[in-house]
Amino acid sequence: MRTLLPFLKPYRKECVLAPLFKLLEAVLELFVPLIMAAIIDNGIQARDTGYVLRMGLGLVGLGLLGLVSSVTAQFFAAKAAVGFAAKLKSALFRHIQGLSYTELDTLGTATLINRMTTDMNQVQTGVNMTLRLLLRSPFVVLGAMVMAFTVDARTALIFLALIPLLALLGCFAHWLLTNTHPRVLGIVAAAAITLLFALLGVRFIPQWIEAWSGAPETLFRACEGKRSGRRQRMHPFFKIVLAVLLSRLLLFALAYILVAVRDGYAGGIFDRMDIWNPVGIDSRHYLSIAEFGYQTEGDARLLLVFLPFYPLVVRLFHYVFQDFLVSGLFVSNVSFLFAAYLLYELALLDMDRRGALRAVKYICILPASCLFCTPMSDGLFLLLAVSCMYLTRRKLYVPACVVGFFAAFTRVPGLLLLVPVCFELVGDLVRDVRVGAQGRRFVLSAVGRCLSLLLIPLGFGLFLFLNYRLTGDWFRFLQYQQENWSQSMGWFFNTAEYQTVYALNAAREGSETLYGLWLPNLVYLFGALALVIAAQKRLRPSYVAYFIVYYAVTMGATWLLSAPRYLTAAFPLALSLAALTEKRWADAVATLVCVAGLLFYLFAFLQRWAVY
Repeated sequence: MRTLLPFLKPYRKECVLAPLFKLLEAVLELFVPLIMAAIIDNGIQARDTGYVLRMGLGLVGLGLLGLVSSVTAQFFAAKAAVGFAAKLKSALFRHIQGLSYTELDTLGTATLINRMTTDMNQVQTGVNMTLRLLLRSPFVVLGAMVMAFTVDARTALIFLALIPLLALLGCFAHWLLTNTHPRVLGIVAAAAITLLFALLGVRFIPQWIEAWSGAPETLFRACEGKRSGRRQRMHPFFKIVLAVLLSRLLLFALAYILVAVRDGYAGGIFDRMDIWNPVGIDSRHYLSIAEFGYQTEGDARLLLVFLPFYPLVVRLFHYVFQDFLVSGLFVSNVSFLFAAYLLYELALLDMDRRGALRAVKYICILPASCLFCTPMSDGLFLLLAVSCMYLTRRKLYVPACVVGFFAAFTRVPGLLLLVPVCFELVGDLVRDVRVGAQGRRFVLSAVGRCLSLLLIPLGFGLFLFLNYRLTGDWFRFLQYQQENWSQSMGWFFNTAEYQTVYALNAAREGSETLYGLWLPNLVYLFGALALVIAAQKRLRPSYVAYFIVYYAVTMGATWLLSAPRYLTAAFPLALSLAALTEKRWADAVATLVCVAGLLFYLFAFLQRWAVY
C-alpha cells in the first residue's frame, strides 16, 4: 500500500473533495425522511395544500443538490483514479523497459499485457469506488444514527443495539457460506422446506374440518370482499384486456430493445422472432411436434414426453399464419389473455373488485410470467386450469371436467385438477343434503356429476394410449424422461437440497448459473410456499388443497430446473398475492419486487441463461 500511495500525492485535493461531496450527498439524503414526515404530519393531516407544495419543492431542491453533489464527487473521484492509474502505468512501463531479456522471457508477454491492461483497469476502478462508495457507507450509518436520536431517542437506542447484532449475523452468514460444506446447507434447506410444507398441511387440516362441519351458508366460505351493486354492474373487461395486452407488448418491446443493444440489431420485428425460441428451451420440442408429429426413430422419439394438446392447437392455427413459430406465439399469448380474464372472474367470486384486479396484475408481473410469451404450453395450461376451476365454482361440473380433460391432455399436472373439483363437488353434495335435498332427481344428478370426474384422468389416459400406439408401452414417456432429462418422481425436499448445493458451488465459482438458474429456483421454491401459507386463511380450501398436491408433485421431480415456470402456472399463487396486498403499501412493495424480478427474468432469458 505504501508503494502505491506516492502515486496519489498529486491528487490530494481530489481525494479530499470527493468524499466531502459524498458526505454532502449523504446528509441531503438523510433530510428526505424528515421532510416526508413533515409533509404527512403537518401538511396532509391538516389539509394544508400550500405547505405540501412548499415542502415538495424543498424536496425537489434537495434532490437536485444531491444530484449535483453526486456528479461533483464522481468528477473528483474519476480525476484522481485516472491520474493515479496513468502515473502507475507510466512507472510500470518504465520498469518493464528496464527488465532483461531473461526476465521478459520468464514473465511472458501475456502476463505483461495483462498487468498493463486488466490489472491497471481494476486498480483504477478500485480507487474510484473507494473514494465514491466505500467512504459513503460510514457517513450514511452515522448520519442515520444521529437523525434517529433527534427524532426519538428511545427508539434510536433499539436501532443502536441492533447494529452490532446485524453485523454479527452478517459475519456469521459469511462464515457459514464460505466455510460450511454445501451438502450441510443443502440438508438445512431440505429441513426448512419440509417444515414449511408441514406447516401448510397442519394449518390446512382445521381449515378443512371447519369447511366440512360448517353450516350450509358458511360451507367453504372464502374471504368475502365488500362489493357494491354499482361496481358489480361496471364490468372492467376492457381494462383487463388492455392491461394484459400492454404488459405483453411492453415485454416484447423491452426484449427487442435489449437484443438491439446487445447485438446491434437494426432489422424488423418479424426478422428476430427466434429470440422467443432459443436453443435449449422446450418451445423447440413443442413446435417440432406441431410440424412433424411424434417420431418413433432417432432423437425425435424422445419428444414423446411432451403432451400433445398444445402442439395440436398450434398446428391448427398454422393453417392461418403459415408459420409454426408465429402460431405458437399467438396461441400462448391469446391463451394467457383469456386466462387473465377468467382469473379475474374466479377471484371475483371471493374478493372485491380491487382484489380481483390485483390478481390479474400479479399474474402479469410475476417474474416468470414473461415465459407465457414463449411458444410453450404454460399459457394454455393456465387457461384450462382457471377455466376448470371457474366452471366448478359455478356448479357446472360436466363442462368443468371436459375442460379438465384437455388440461390433463396438455400437462401432467392437469390430473391434479381432480383434487379441487372433488373438493368442491363433495362440499356441494354435503350442502345439498343438509338443506334437505333428496329424491331420485337429486341422486341421478349426484351420480352424473361424480361420473363426470372420470373425464379428467381420461385426458391423461389418451396420452398413455398414444404412448402405446407409438411404442407398444403405455408408460414409455417415463423411460425417456428418466434417460434423457434425468427426471422421475421424487420429493420436493430433495429438490431443495441439491439446488442449494449447486447454488453454493456456483457462488463460489462465480458462475452465472447462480443467478440464471439456481437462485430463481430457490426463491420460487421457498417464496411460493411462504406466500400460500401467509394467505391460507384468505384462500378457498379447495385452492389450498390444489396447491398442496401441485407443489408436492411438480417440485418433487428429480433434476428440476423450471420451478418458477411451473409455479407461476399455479393460479393460487396470484390469488395469494392479491389476498395479502389489501393495504396500499403492501401492494406497492409487492408490485415493485415483482416488476424488478420480471425485468431480471426477461434479461436472463434473453442472455440465454437457463431460467426456463
